[in-house]
Amino acid sequence: MGRNCFLKHNIEGLTEFTDYELKLYDEWVAGESHDCYNRKTTTVIIKLYNGFEIVGIAGCEHPENFSESIGRIYALKDALRKLGKFIAFYRAQDAYYSKIEGVACEDDISTMNFEVKSATINPEQLSAIEGIVEGLMCKYFRNITIS
Repeated sequence: MGRNCFLKHNIEGLTEFTDYELKLYDEWVAGESHDCYNRKTTTVIIKLYNGFEIVGIAGCEHPENFSESIGRIYALKDALRKLGKFIAFYRAQDAYYSKIEGVACEDDISTMNFEVKSATINPEQLSAIEGIVEGLMCKYFRNITIS
């Protein structure tokens, strides 16, 4: 049936997972775990292939209406919704970096050229520049920080 058997054949057909949710799960999620608290709240933690974890939460108003299975579905949907936002941010950030003049999109140091010109800058501008450079360093040169 595949990796997303639970997603496709969820409890009593109450909630269908969209094709987009199924695709997110298949392409990004390495594993998941879930737990319940106080017969009202269910959490699902999805672990991505890169080791990053995202927590999804679902809750019901009254403990007598609690269903662990249904809570798991809604908590997983919440985690996948958050994953979609992270992916959208990542793609937007990557597109932004690709537009910065003089910065290559590849992780190859030989393609990066920076030209420094003389300028008078105030401490706020210097701090902003240091933040931008640190962000670029983190993106292109792993485990390097500016001190």
